[in-house]
Amino acid sequence: MTTATAKPAKIPLPSTQDILVKNPPYERMPIAEQDQARILDLVSGVFTVDCFCPKCKQNSTFSSYEKGSKNTTHRGENSQLQMLTSLIGGGNWANDCDFTITMYCSRVSDHKLVVYVAIRDKCLIKVGQYAS
Repeated sequence: MTTATAKPAKIPLPSTQDILVKNPPYERMPIAEQDQARILDLVSGVFTVDCFCPKCKQNSTFSSYEKGSKNTTHRGENSQLQMLTSLIGGGNWANDCDFTITMYCSRVSDHKLVVYVAIRDKCLIKVGQYAS
């Protein structure tokens, strides 16, 4: 009698809120095929996260686009988006990839949070943020 070996369940990537705000730096989050669209959304999508604004000194909502901006569909640098699209299209997630995510405070759009993210060995890693 042959028994099938069960593959371990794939843990999905955390929410955008968790990736950008709650998860500690340098935590490795494995990327599966089904997560690739979420990675692109981090660089080019429209989203909001709730967190403390160090300049307002209170909780605020941060958006992936600047308040009043006509461009709400793209916020990543073109070179970053092209690099990620190329990696996904070629299935070449083993290559290193670094990108920056800028979020704008809904109270004062000059207040920004910047999160630095890397892809290493098919893992998403938050490597830094400003303001911390």
